[in-house]
Amino acid sequence: MAKYTAKTDSSFPDYKVKLRLDNLPEKRPFSVLDCFCGNGIIWNRIMQLRPDLKFDVLSIDKKPMTEQLHLIGDNVKFLESVNVGQFDAIDLDAYGSPHKQLTWLLRGKRLKKGTIIYITAIYTYPALPGLLLRDLGYSKKMVQKNPALFYRHGQAKLLDWLWLKGIRNVKYYTDKTRKKTYLCFKV
Repeated sequence: MAKYTAKTDSSFPDYKVKLRLDNLPEKRPFSVLDCFCGNGIIWNRIMQLRPDLKFDVLSIDKKPMTEQLHLIGDNVKFLESVNVGQFDAIDLDAYGSPHKQLTWLLRGKRLKKGTIIYITAIYTYPALPGLLLRDLGYSKKMVQKNPALFYRHGQAKLLDWLWLKGIRNVKYYTDKTRKKTYLCFKV
């Protein structure tokens, strides 16, 4: 695996690429909605490693990137305005936690059966979302009294939250020294 060098769009690219290559949609060709595309490093690397794969990527990022054509803007607003059921995979490679995006995607029947969601999430204070903690039964008042206590074991809390949302089979790689997890699951 690659060594960590800096907090950039390309941090730990080997973990991210491996997770996706090991858990690709079965349908060919497949379509990907990349909600935090950055410079497109992950899916461009997959194209290089597996030129036999046929897939399309629709990319979104808040910042204009010069290296890749993508939609510029708030990915939550985009998710609300497009039929996400047309995608076979949704990539949420966030710097913090993609909780808003996950909450929206998992509410109702927006995604087709078998859609794969890839997530990069950081679980240190204050990256673990308060809304996730409240969904798990921790009140805002409880968390405010002792935040360090409730922000511990973030990966386990995310897995518990996914269980509450009906997600039972999660595959993941983790880097405990940096409290980052790379995971995926099928809806």
